[in-house]
Amino acid sequence: MLQKTEGIVIHTLPYSDTSIIAKIFTADFGLLSFMVKGTRGKKSSNKAVLFQPLSLLALDIYHQANKNLQTIKESKLIFHPIGIYGNIHKTSVVLFIAEVLQKILKEDYHNHMLFDLIKQKVKKLNDEPFDPDFHLQFLLDMSNELGFVPYNNYSATENIFSIQEGKFVANNMDHNGVLYMSSTDSHHLHQMLSSVPMQLSRMDRRSLLTELLKYFQFHNPGMSSIKSTSVLQEVL
Repeated sequence: MLQKTEGIVIHTLPYSDTSIIAKIFTADFGLLSFMVKGTRGKKSSNKAVLFQPLSLLALDIYHQANKNLQTIKESKLIFHPIGIYGNIHKTSVVLFIAEVLQKILKEDYHNHMLFDLIKQKVKKLNDEPFDPDFHLQFLLDMSNELGFVPYNNYSATENIFSIQEGKFVANNMDHNGVLYMSSTDSHHLHQMLSSVPMQLSRMDRRSLLTELLKYFQFHNPGMSSIKSTSVLQEVL
């Protein structure tokens, strides 16, 4: 049956000279895989250029439950991301976010609040001046929609963030190793959770990103490393 929905492109793979397989997070059906034929054809309504990471699409699809590959009849951009592509900082952030989503989202996973968050964030990234901490805030906002947002109980005595417990704990000598953030990273995390205006240094930004990815991997067993992190950290 032909259905109308919106979708956010997560990942694509070439399938043939003219076709791709696209993983798209849809508003109404969750994460689906599509066979998109004729993406390089002159008359195709599904041009390859539409399927860039995090592109927001209006879709006409033939959706069949329990089918591995769905079909797109027609696709078009909801808005043109002219503020993103051509800007190396914003493009690097888009590639990073898309890879994180690729590693976390499961087939048929449906979360309308998460869909709306991503849509809102992509528009913000496109329309507003670049914020070098955008990706960090995105991770925290996404963790909220996925159900493992850090608990912001930071205090003078509980000022070390436990990756395992998802909250701040008392600072003592037992807090060594990969499951605890440093006092500096913990304080920066608290500031971000509290929406305190801040501008991290490049070194602090890199450190907090590393720790947040550890947090994501701990609470998403099987999540592999994010390859685009190295590129992101080179440009920010």
